[in-house]
Amino acid sequence: MVPKSGKPFEDLITWIQQSVHEKAQIIPNEKVRDIHTKRTRQIDISIRLSDGPTHLFVMVEVRDHARPVNVSYIEEINSKKQSVGANAAFIVSRSGFTKPALEKAKHLAIQTLKYEEALKSDWSGWIKGEYFHVIERKYENVLIKLENDTSNKLLNVAPEILSQVQTNSKRKVLLGKDGKPLTSFFRPCSSHHKFI
Repeated sequence: MVPKSGKPFEDLITWIQQSVHEKAQIIPNEKVRDIHTKRTRQIDISIRLSDGPTHLFVMVEVRDHARPVNVSYIEEINSKKQSVGANAAFIVSRSGFTKPALEKAKHLAIQTLKYEEALKSDWSGWIKGEYFHVIERKYENVLIKLENDTSNKLLNVAPEILSQVQTNSKRKVLLGKDGKPLTSFFRPCSSHHKFI
């Protein structure tokens, strides 16, 4: 693939640089290793953002052909996106897109822009870190002790409360000072819980 060059391409890179996050790195004609074949692939414009735990890689392909982009090119770019491990893909086309190509791009979550749109758009609205890692604690064989907060003496759990928890682990059985339910003893899971 021939690397893109020329004033329109440079203008697009300049505009993207001006409109994205100040920490984003814009790299024209970047060579990226294919995760499947280990060979290098050329990306017209790479946008990379590393901000704390957020790492984002967006690929932008620029199409300067007389005919509109068709479905097969959309599928080709989707495959390329997966092969280089990009989080998102954009296609900028001078001649627009066929209707089926737009439908396919929408289905594959590939952003399509005509060249004029790309030079007027706020790219920062698209280039965002939207990937979150949720860490949830899991406890197994939990032993729960209920103590009096003043005397530190162990309290017995009433049999009716144990019965409620055993029949519906989501049931809120702990009450606040106002008498309203706060929470259950535990979330449902496959492990066993003991109460003393």
